[in-house]
Amino acid sequence: MYSNLARHWNPFWFTRLDARPLALFRIATGLLMLAMLLSLYPNWSRFYAADGMIALNSTGLVNPRVNSWLGLFYWTEGILPIEAFWPVSIALATLFLVGLKTRWATLGLLVLIDSQVHRNPYIVNGEELVWRMVLLYSLRIDLGATWSMDAWLRTRKGQPARTTVFAWPVR
Repeated sequence: MYSNLARHWNPFWFTRLDARPLALFRIATGLLMLAMLLSLYPNWSRFYAADGMIALNSTGLVNPRVNSWLGLFYWTEGILPIEAFWPVSIALATLFLVGLKTRWATLGLLVLIDSQVHRNPYIVNGEELVWRMVLLYSLRIDLGATWSMDAWLRTRKGQPARTTVFAWPVR
């Protein structure tokens, strides 16, 4: 039994996989995320502003679930208006979609989606939670290996095109 496991261990974990399905996953995820963020535009202030749907100072009681210190909105309250984060989120989703600075765009989207969840947990419908998991796992995967602006810029610099990625982050 152990010899069979040992024989299949390295081929399963340490081979290389075709990068095109991951690129298609990045594009589809980017489109869905962009659609979600665009649909939030009419209610962005209502959902996430300090005087929005859940006013931060309306009752005098502190709800630890609302505007948790784990979110970016908590740390920028009073410094940046909440409306400034919507165009940033659209820009990051677009960068993720086209595959330009893919890891940075992934990290930025993760922070923003996480901030939305921590600012107003009462409107979370599960979509944001799935996005957080997808983005967290995507940080380890080279989603910009092919069919991306990152790949195009690499070939312009004379570097070889990457059509495969390591299997272990995907597994």
